[in-house]
Amino acid sequence: MRAIVWTLAAAALAVGCGDVAEKAALPASDVKADLAELARARVFFGHQSVGGNVLDGLTALAADNGVALRIVEAPAGVDDGQPGLVHTKIGTNAQPATKCDAFGSFLAQDPAASWDAAVLKFCYADLGDRSDVTPEQLLDLYKKAVASVRTARPGLTLIHSTIPLNSNGLGTGDRVKGFLGLGTSKDANNVRRNRFNELLRKEYSGEPLFDVARAESTRSDGTRTGFKKDGQFFPALAREFTSDGGHLSPQGRRWVAQEFARSVAAALRARPAMADAHASTTGS
Repeated sequence: MRAIVWTLAAAALAVGCGDVAEKAALPASDVKADLAELARARVFFGHQSVGGNVLDGLTALAADNGVALRIVEAPAGVDDGQPGLVHTKIGTNAQPATKCDAFGSFLAQDPAASWDAAVLKFCYADLGDRSDVTPEQLLDLYKKAVASVRTARPGLTLIHSTIPLNSNGLGTGDRVKGFLGLGTSKDANNVRRNRFNELLRKEYSGEPLFDVARAESTRSDGTRTGFKKDGQFFPALAREFTSDGGHLSPQGRRWVAQEFARSVAAALRARPAMADAHASTTGS
């Protein structure tokens, strides 16, 4: 019996634990041009640890491409009017209401501080084991934060963000279970996260989006990694992009940071058109 178990474990490790892939490459990008666009603007980024991974990736990409991208942690950079990416760890993990409240308060607290764009990124823990919030409730919290920010700063470009994913499990037990089609310990929460991401994409369709979940689950060859449950494909964090199943490895940091730069740069370039469209829908 033990020999059978070890044979299955070896097979699972060899084929990637039953990991299911679909084809869906990320949009093409010009990394240097995107970083240069970001470097000219004033952008606020509220985040937690995966956001810190993204900032590390941006720092590495900027150095690689010779772009002087200023990244400072608030309160530095808030009042100086200089371009750059101003960030802070916002709220408490597994308590997303604190993040929404802090994001709205930060952008409303100093009307004199100018911002071109802002991003609030939740953590995978906000729909994890320690959180009892549903995807629908999380979206409602976020929608209220968006409404509050748009009232306080009607000219600000908001860039929405999907919630990060976990890998399908890095341990041998999860790999064997995945190989046998039994699911892994990460699947249930990844289903919740994917549900939120679907709701967010639908709610803000046509608006700027930093799709961190799509970047995390899309390999460089264009395949998307994930799993199937009840016949439906659910994306998951690619194993080569993580060091512990949730945070990003050096490779993952650069990969996701590249998509962050592309998404924010695209939103900044489209600002005049977006402002006109928003004014027409609000009647202002």
